[in-house]
Amino acid sequence: MVDRQQDLGKVPDQSPVRLSLTDTANRDFSVSVSIVGGLDKSPFKEHTSLKISRRLARAGRPTIASPDYYLGIARQREPWSRNDVYEGVALLQAEMGETSAALLTAELTYGFSWFYTDLARIVARHGDDPQPIFDRVHSRLRVDSSSTGEVRGAGHALEVQRELGLPAPKLLIDRFRVRDGNRDDYSNSYNLELAEAYARAGYPADALDVWQLIRDKGYYQGAEVLSVIAISQGRNGIDPRETVASAIQLAEALKGDENVGPGWKQGEIYANLGRAYALYDLDPQPLIDRALEKASSEPSNLKINTYIEIAKAQVSFGGDGKPAITLALHWADDILKPGEKDGGYGEPIQQLYWEDIFHTQLEAGHFDEARETLRRLDRYSELDILAYKAELLAELASAQILNSLIAA
Repeated sequence: MVDRQQDLGKVPDQSPVRLSLTDTANRDFSVSVSIVGGLDKSPFKEHTSLKISRRLARAGRPTIASPDYYLGIARQREPWSRNDVYEGVALLQAEMGETSAALLTAELTYGFSWFYTDLARIVARHGDDPQPIFDRVHSRLRVDSSSTGEVRGAGHALEVQRELGLPAPKLLIDRFRVRDGNRDDYSNSYNLELAEAYARAGYPADALDVWQLIRDKGYYQGAEVLSVIAISQGRNGIDPRETVASAIQLAEALKGDENVGPGWKQGEIYANLGRAYALYDLDPQPLIDRALEKASSEPSNLKINTYIEIAKAQVSFGGDGKPAITLALHWADDILKPGEKDGGYGEPIQQLYWEDIFHTQLEAGHFDEARETLRRLDRYSELDILAYKAELLAELASAQILNSLIAA
């Protein structure tokens, strides 16, 4: 069994010389792989091994096992439980530059749009054409469905197409717009998803058009969608101030959920409106200050989310987000102290907050701080937590390798 008190790749205190970013990443990878070696009797071993192999491949390192090995694991499973392995193998093959093999394996999956967009990003990074992958996503969307998930998938696919410099045909979302000849019959939730899909795809004018159809805007999802529209406007060179003002008006009027109280998600909304201002070269600081003010009076669970969103917003427009991350960690650590047990959802909720903070630190390039965040998992000895830690540590190692390549 792996000693779970291993140092998670941190440079020993007694070392007078700081390791290079690549050396530290190699050490993180080594610890991650060694943890997998200690999971022999765990049902999590192969799943964790596949995820870490993907990170190793992305960093140009030898993988734990070959794609064929993992395909063999999938075939040993019941048919209904093979999809996650097939998805992982397709992404691994793409990371290894085996695009044709990846596309063949992808045909064995259920074909969720989020998986395909991840695959498209990897294929594009290797210099291959991702458009055929998006064509598959488009063909699998059920336009006759009333599912908000289908609408969300269409918006996400077009958002990634724009991100990769590909055409993002608005028609893909237009097809969801008229149902039974009367778009006014849409439910609020469907129209909210449709407006957000247009915004994420880069069509804020259409998003506002759908927004006008929503009869009941007076709850937090409405203000959230307006913040997404404002971000889309800023990103596309459209002045977002009118939309920001409308979002603020809605946010301030929120009655909130009866179980939460007034001001539900106000801090998060202000943080995202700050992003919209920054994208249009307006000063985001007054909106960030307002988000911080809202966070100070929010319940602890909302504080954490708000501080994380503030940090993400600051990182997105060139800040480091460290003060907000520190506050988020403070409140996340306060959920349960080391040794405390609540017998309920405290532990998994705390771990999810730590993971969100960890990813924010990775995005900002705060690798040492991200490793310190992972150290909080050392208090747990369960095999599933060890596997979870190994996956995140490999993600940290891969991010460091990629950062060192960019810096070079």
